[in-house]
Amino acid sequence: METAILGGVTLSAGPGALAQRWPPRETFFDGPGGWSGSQWFDMPVGDLVLELGSGANGQITQTEVVAIRALQRAGATVAYQDWMGNDCMVRIVDFAPTHFAADLWNYSLVLRVRSAVTLLGVLE
Repeated sequence: METAILGGVTLSAGPGALAQRWPPRETFFDGPGGWSGSQWFDMPVGDLVLELGSGANGQITQTEVVAIRALQRAGATVAYQDWMGNDCMVRIVDFAPTHFAADLWNYSLVLRVRSAVTLLGVLE
């Protein structure tokens, strides 16, 4: 089982439970006569979105659900580190806990990176 730390809350995550969405800022355009062009505007770290979830066996407790919801409601930028070598400051865009059993919850999180020290273990 993999772990991540979000604002001091330790999360369990199942295999395959982390995804990165980081689209480049690029514009394509077509002109008369069949020509086309593009403009590349880089990939600012602030456009990176991390999606984290419990997967099949990474449930969290109700105490952790309450703590994450408090971070989200505060609108705070919080520290995030995970097993893949990501060390970032993030905002919680979406948090969707789903009751699993007793005190356990499945979850999905969408995090917007605001700044990064490392991404996948590489210095930014």
